[in-house]
Amino acid sequence: MSLLPIQSLNRLKFSVLLMLIAAVGLSTTKLGGTTAFAYDGQLTEIAAFLEKRSSAIASGDKENIRASYVNDGRFHWFEDGRLRYGSVDEILDQLKLFQREQRQSLN
Repeated sequence: MSLLPIQSLNRLKFSVLLMLIAAVGLSTTKLGGTTAFAYDGQLTEIAAFLEKRSSAIASGDKENIRASYVNDGRFHWFEDGRLRYGSVDEILDQLKLFQREQRQSLN
């Protein structure tokens, strides 16, 4: 059972949609002046990645969450035009806090 509120679920759905659009856009190739999409299992791979990431977030699996982000100093998460998280560690800290607040609200 997911403990995410509706607003967070909507943001997650929007983020997933943007990631899929980007992945499909990046997987195009030019063939004789026309654009062809190179699907060959890429959408299946993306769906598996997103499912693994969602499961890791739901269960609080820090190592799999960490593995789903770049970890070389390039990572920056922006929301509403502002920097929200500057590192994966900041996301993990916020997720831990969020999960603790959710558990407290259920008690």
